[in-house]
Amino acid sequence: MNGYYYLFFIEWPSNGNRRRRQMVYRSAELLGPYERRIVLDDDMGYQNNGVAQGGIVDSVTGDWFAVLFQDHGSVGRIPCVVPVHWEDDWPVFGVDGKVPQQFAAALPAEEVKPLVISDGFEYDRNRLALNWQWNHVPDPDLWSVTERPGRLRLRTGALSQSVEYARNTLTQRTEGPACSASVLLDPSRLAPGDRSGMVALQHHFGAVGIWVDDSGARFVAMSVTGEEGQETAIERMPYEHSLIHLKMEFDFAKSIDIVNFFYSADGQNWHAIGNPLQMKYTLDHFMGYRIGLYCYATRKNGGYADFDDFCYNKTV
Repeated sequence: MNGYYYLFFIEWPSNGNRRRRQMVYRSAELLGPYERRIVLDDDMGYQNNGVAQGGIVDSVTGDWFAVLFQDHGSVGRIPCVVPVHWEDDWPVFGVDGKVPQQFAAALPAEEVKPLVISDGFEYDRNRLALNWQWNHVPDPDLWSVTERPGRLRLRTGALSQSVEYARNTLTQRTEGPACSASVLLDPSRLAPGDRSGMVALQHHFGAVGIWVDDSGARFVAMSVTGEEGQETAIERMPYEHSLIHLKMEFDFAKSIDIVNFFYSADGQNWHAIGNPLQMKYTLDHFMGYRIGLYCYATRKNGGYADFDDFCYNKTV
């Protein structure tokens, strides 16, 4: 840009306010020397968590923006778009050194694509919408949306004692200030020792779903991370219906960071189960809490579960 090379970094001072802030270095020579400038040191009034760490882009209209993020409690790291202008060949971030809550931008009219979507799993090939993310590198032989059309089928693979380590867990992000997700689960082909359902996924997770004991009896259970890393049931009770609806309700407003768990036989009459989970954002999972659909074996592989009618709602 105008003969300069630019490097974008963050720093996290060990003294003073100790929050992450955005730095820019520039030089007329690739190998330096470089000049240094603090271009943004603002937390938008949120718990001294600085908005930083990213780069800059220009639009087709010639305007410039920084795409940064902010740690925002258990919902994870949220994206922040910041207006940028240039003074003396230095990028100037924000408005008067602050990140505006909103600002006008001359951008071409395009379809707004949501970050998180509902999904009826109506696909003509095994290629999911890009909103979905696998928690581990998936085994393509153990999932399908075409084997039973209109259903997501997850087969058990490597044995696990916790959903945190289960392969082929399919996830989407959560969003603040509040959101909810529900899904219909067909557990009829689960094998003894299998577990399947919906999880609020982080290291300190909470899950609701079906557990099958060694005799083949099915139980609806709400479970959490155990002391030794295994999955521990907080509440479980016999479940005899052929299908089960599962739901989680997340509240991130004002850092409440609570998720509640529910089940229903008909999708209309919901029953709370277990305890509300106090969510904790830790760096075990950098992206904060996600909504996950899972199926794994604790005894022997070969079972599977089918999911339908994944429904997501966000409170604006």
